[in-house]
Amino acid sequence: KKTPDTRSVLETGLSNELAEAADDFFRGIGACKRELGLHETRTEPSIVLLRKELVLIRNNNRARLQEIGSEMPPPTRTGAPLFDPKGDGGIAAARLILAAEKEKKQAMLPTEMVQAPKGDSGKPARPPN
Repeated sequence: KKTPDTRSVLETGLSNELAEAADDFFRGIGACKRELGLHETRTEPSIVLLRKELVLIRNNNRARLQEIGSEMPPPTRTGAPLFDPKGDGGIAAARLILAAEKEKKQAMLPTEMVQAPKGDSGKPARPPN
C-alpha cells in the first residue's frame, strides 16, 4: 500500500543531499579498492544494492519536486565531493595505513631466536622468584 508523499521542499532537498553524499562515499570506496588492488567480495553486492536504492531515492525526490512544482533547494553545504576521481580520493592515506599495518606485522615476527642466559650447569638459568 503506497502512501502519499507529504515531504516539504526542504525535506526533499536534504534527502537528496544525503543520497548524493552516500553515493559519493560508495564510489570512493570502490575506487580505493581498485587502486589498492583489494579484491574483497563480501561487501560488493551490498554496495551495488545500496547504490541502486540511492538512485531510486533521488528519482523519488525529483518526482516529488515536480509534483510540488518546485526546484531542488540549494545545498546546505558547498564544496567539492569527498571522492574526486581526478584527484587522490583518499588513496594516499589508505596506502599509508596499509604500509603501517605491514610494518607492524613485520615487527611482531621474531627476527632471531633469543638465547636464555646459561647457568653454571649449562642449562638456562631460572629467573628469580
